[in-house]
Amino acid sequence: MNYVQENDGYITQSKIKCYMKSKEAYKKVYVDKINTSHLKSSKALELWTMVDLFVLTQDEFRDKYVYLDWVTLKADLIALCEKEWIELDKKDKVDEIKGKICWTKKLITPADWKTITSVDAELRRQPIFDYDWEYENQKELIAEYKWFKLKGKIDRLWETIRDLKTTKDLEYKSRCMQTKFQSDISTHDEYGYLFQLARYALLVFINTDERKDGVIDAVKTSGNYAYEGYIVDKGILKKIVHTEIIPTLDNMIDDLKHNDLVDEVVQERGNLINNDYYSLLDSTIQKELIKVERAVL
Repeated sequence: MNYVQENDGYITQSKIKCYMKSKEAYKKVYVDKINTSHLKSSKALELWTMVDLFVLTQDEFRDKYVYLDWVTLKADLIALCEKEWIELDKKDKVDEIKGKICWTKKLITPADWKTITSVDAELRRQPIFDYDWEYENQKELIAEYKWFKLKGKIDRLWETIRDLKTTKDLEYKSRCMQTKFQSDISTHDEYGYLFQLARYALLVFINTDERKDGVIDAVKTSGNYAYEGYIVDKGILKKIVHTEIIPTLDNMIDDLKHNDLVDEVVQERGNLINNDYYSLLDSTIQKELIKVERAVL
């Protein structure tokens, strides 16, 4: 079951982001349900998914992924197959055995395995991450809003709402005396991390009538795999809920009710160049050549 099928009838973070970027894309993907299997998934997103599962839900990680480069003997591969209840033929060669092990799982490359284990080691090293504390990991919450169902999966939930983010932007900028990641979420929040955290806060509030602070745990996916944690006051999250999330949900629900999923203003084609669903959108068809002039020297 793919993401669209699994979340049919629910308003999720991904659906909101898609709607905010392009109503045309939302209609094609989530209403018309056109086939998107040919679209290439982001390498960064795949890596984030693997790190998330490895750190938060290792059983689910083992169900979906396998790393075999540590296995050097055929006997070790056979033992692994016995453990996983995988049937073998006596004539099976090493590559054939590996193929059977990976039949329903994705094989992790050595480079990705190094990143995953290095990130995990850094998070274990940081006391403020509370690695071994008994949070509710990957906690799924469903809430009703104006007869529509909101759905979200929170990375870690206890006294705070914690969201784990992998990033390449955890580089310290001496000019602004903070990391690029902190600067971004404090200003324009390009990737909507605070928006997402506030949406989790709304789900928690609807379910429990309790407001909680949020925490973003950011860790770098290369170099020294540095970590930095940020706390977001419940008051800030409440403000984002009322000034950004509620208006967006109201507009989205109104459009869904009236089947009005046409962008009011035709977006400039250039604004859609980086859209994940670029190849599906009629508005990305280029109508004329772009004139280029030489700059005056």
